Amino acid sequence: MKPLLLVLPLLVAAAASWALTPLAKRLARRFGAVDHPSERKVHLLPVPRLGGVAVVTAFALTCVGMLSGLLPVPRLPQAEFLRTLALGLLPIFVASLVDDVRGLHPLARLGAQAAGAAFVVANGFVLNPQIHLFGSNIEIGVLAVPLSFLWIVGLTNAFNLIDGLDGLSAGLALIASFSLAGVFLLADRVEVAVIPIALAGALLGFLRYNLFPASIFLGDSGACSVGFALACLCLKGNALLSAGLAVLIPVLIVGVPIADTLLSIVRRVLGRIENPKGKGLMEADRGHIHHRLLALGLNQRRAVFLLHGVALACAFVALGSLALTERGSALFLLALLVAAFIGISRLGYDELAFVRRGTMLRLYDIPALKSGFFIVFADLLMAVAAIYLAIGLKWDDWELFSHRELAREMSAAVPILVVVTFALFGLYRRRWRHASLEDLVRPLGAVALTGLGAALVDDVVFGGRAPASFFVLFTLLLAGLANGSRSSYRLLAWAKARSARAGVRVLLYGAGRRGSMAIREIQTLPSSPFFPVGFVDDDPAKQGRFLNGLPVLGTLEEIDVLIEEHGIGGVVVTTDQIPRAIVLRVEDVCAARRAAFLQFRVSFDGTLVARRDDEPVRAVPARHEVERVAPEEATR
Repeated sequence: MKPLLLVLPLLVAAAASWALTPLAKRLARRFGAVDHPSERKVHLLPVPRLGGVAVVTAFALTCVGMLSGLLPVPRLPQAEFLRTLALGLLPIFVASLVDDVRGLHPLARLGAQAAGAAFVVANGFVLNPQIHLFGSNIEIGVLAVPLSFLWIVGLTNAFNLIDGLDGLSAGLALIASFSLAGVFLLADRVEVAVIPIALAGALLGFLRYNLFPASIFLGDSGACSVGFALACLCLKGNALLSAGLAVLIPVLIVGVPIADTLLSIVRRVLGRIENPKGKGLMEADRGHIHHRLLALGLNQRRAVFLLHGVALACAFVALGSLALTERGSALFLLALLVAAFIGISRLGYDELAFVRRGTMLRLYDIPALKSGFFIVFADLLMAVAAIYLAIGLKWDDWELFSHRELAREMSAAVPILVVVTFALFGLYRRRWRHASLEDLVRPLGAVALTGLGAALVDDVVFGGRAPASFFVLFTLLLAGLANGSRSSYRLLAWAKARSARAGVRVLLYGAGRRGSMAIREIQTLPSSPFFPVGFVDDDPAKQGRFLNGLPVLGTLEEIDVLIEEHGIGGVVVTTDQIPRAIVLRVEDVCAARRAAFLQFRVSFDGTLVARRDDEPVRAVPARHEVERVAPEEATR
């Protein structure tokens, strides 16, 4: 009989929502709460948007029925729990309702959400100071309160942000409600489980009208209210979990809205970095996950069902982890994260192409990062990081239980050695965004001297606490960090140039020293009109090899075929050492294929300056250029 009593609130809430939704439609039309088509919207006809009134009312009536005893359930829900939930929901529902009818400033909506979240957090809807993950206890202490607040406000908005297709937000909320009910039932908390069951029933009855083609939308009053209720229930559920993924289970249950919200924030932040005058963080756009699925060719129905399927998979992973060991849960989560990464990469977000768009390179133009103080500070941090990593790798003491004193002593002395030796080797007098091979070899000597100095300090001052192998490991780690940071700009610039697909596709004739110089200059030009594809060289030993990341594709005999196969628009002769007869032959092939013929040359803009015996020879810098010899324009 008890299982049947659990179904009763589901059926009652579904019936109430199904009956109230037509009334909400008429109410929406009467007060003008209608969502009209626009460039950002996907629907073609005006649709009422007060579906949340029917859902929230049906949910509230069902909860009142359970509390009063009119609706029999195995265990009565906690009156205090529902009272706190209702009072916290009230300002959010009212503000969202006003926004649906006449519009409301985003800050006013956020203020109402903050008020509701603050109220429930103050009344016990908060994370435990000690949370569980993979069988370990993690102390978060006073952070529990702000994290709970951010969780509630974030999830409230997440369900609103993803409410862009018919049945999407309501369907995701339905899956989350059933999943949370499952968590509570597994914990034998039936008195709490009946609350998400009632919410699921209210959403189920509403979905009859909300699935494609929708005759009514949830609106802000529905999406925000449902998101708030689920956020509070997730906090309640987290307190019951201590195995498997534990604290991450509620996160997975509402994983799709969270992923969409985080992705939107990252996209908009990167967009503002690239274009400070572009759209703000709070401005709506057509870059949500469901919009990308539509852009990839899926219709509304398939896009919604696909996201519902992803949400179901996340829910199964969350619930299934309760029956797994800590290691099994970790592998389960890793597989899910890999799948999510692959899925997001297939959505084609141009903003996330950090390397190709050169977004990360803009960080190097921040004045603070160019200052000498920042460079010295970064080296100090890298020294401390190298000490910590060396201890962790040497003794597997990542929490510094046994080697805390060694870490403290080394962290006090070694950073001073780093700054002194790096300064002696002239590392703070250089512009690292233009680092050359010599500039990257120079830090190795400074790092080696630092390692020897650290070993000497440990032996003389601290009594030789660490073996020589520790300092060897520390030196290698510091060398990697120091050179990695100093070569990062050149590496990112090279990767951006290699991944860019704009410009005329060109072959480079001559895979030697001049060829290497030519490819570096072409790839680092800010607005290069060329996209290098590969090299042509007549040396058989070079065939199939790579030079500066580009393959040697063939010989002069194959250049005609290579132009056709790779869609080449031009050939660049990289050196003047090639016999004139061969150059003329390449030029003839280019003319026949209507490809541009170009030559890479190095010249000086002046002559050597006369000097006295005590003065060094000075010359103006060399100018690298790609000179067009033939007049033909590239047509490919």
